[in-house]
Amino acid sequence: MLPASATAKEYGWNTLGLSPVAVIPAWQRQGIGKALVSEGIERCRSIGCSVIAVLGDPGYYTQFGFSRAADFGLGNEYQAGDESMVIELSPGTLENFTGMVSYATEFREIGV
Repeated sequence: MLPASATAKEYGWNTLGLSPVAVIPAWQRQGIGKALVSEGIERCRSIGCSVIAVLGDPGYYTQFGFSRAADFGLGNEYQAGDESMVIELSPGTLENFTGMVSYATEFREIGV
């Protein structure tokens, strides 16, 4: 997990970015990725995180409850479209919120 934030003119909130998640090819299709994402979500929930942001395959992340960030009025610094996703761990957190999701400096430094 890396820190992320969403900002709007009026206010902002801190969240966590669940990216990048990867499993080496020899170990794929054994449930490891699903276990990593599920555990990440539960750990965020346990520390009171209200929203998680992710950049990834919508076909994969929707199974965990992630939705397009744009549906909540959120853009991102990478101009990612459908791949920019969020999940509300506290329902209503993103209600009437528009703004920009920004990831931690470390995320940019790894060339993502």
